[in-house]
Amino acid sequence: MIKQKKINFNKSICLLLFCFLFFISPLSLGCSKKYDENLESSKYSKLLEILKGKKISILGDSISTYENFSNNTEYNSSLKDNTIVFYKNQISIDDTWWKGLINDFSMELCVNNSQGSMGMLVEADSIKGYERAELLANNKGDSPDLIFVFLGANDLIYNVGNIEQINWETLITKNNNSYNYSTPKTFAEAYSIAIHKMQQKYPDADIILMEQIPKVEYAGGISEAMVKNAVIKELGLVFNLTTVDFIANGYKANNTNLIDYIHPNVNGMNIIKNILIETLDQKYNRK
Repeated sequence: MIKQKKINFNKSICLLLFCFLFFISPLSLGCSKKYDENLESSKYSKLLEILKGKKISILGDSISTYENFSNNTEYNSSLKDNTIVFYKNQISIDDTWWKGLINDFSMELCVNNSQGSMGMLVEADSIKGYERAELLANNKGDSPDLIFVFLGANDLIYNVGNIEQINWETLITKNNNSYNYSTPKTFAEAYSIAIHKMQQKYPDADIILMEQIPKVEYAGGISEAMVKNAVIKELGLVFNLTTVDFIANGYKANNTNLIDYIHPNVNGMNIIKNILIETLDQKYNRK
């Protein structure tokens, strides 16, 4: 009888040890819960239902590039010469803001048309950001359900312009069933043309305007981002689109979040993704 009690006691110890290792220990180590864990039972369950199966496209710069994705002609034939910044030896594909979002909400990548050194008005490989705005459908003919625009870091601060200076009657003109665009001279004009092109080419897509994250290479990094973000905010109002404000939601340009002066590391990517998730939840579930 005594031997049997000893065996039961040992079983109890093993059970307690199991519970500690799998439930208590991770919490004591400070492990934070990611958005992709138990989404269906979390506060993002409704958002999961809405976004599941959606196709997303990205119009971006180096922050959104990745080897074999943003330069892969199997997605879109125009991606052949896209310059890449993020490679698998730097960061996992699943740790990028956009692939993490796709994974968390069971979505699909339509086209990632991101190019290193490109801006809305600054060209890379002889093409500017606003000229890529109609290159977001894949080779199969699928159009995106959501478009994320994350461009502007490479545009020059002295050439940002503002909404009040735009002459809409000459910037965008209609000719029968098509539109003509004058050559933009400012970031604000180029961004406006890009939005209009996307709305015409992909009328059923939700377009999300992602504001700039700050640089740390000089003291004016935050102020430069704020100048461009003011334009993006105004364009969001003009075109009735959702904007994502990373600075106001706590994103900081520091060694914790960056691998250099602007490109996010794993932690920075996760912050961008989480702020984006919260903004999307407000857009779709808190109207």
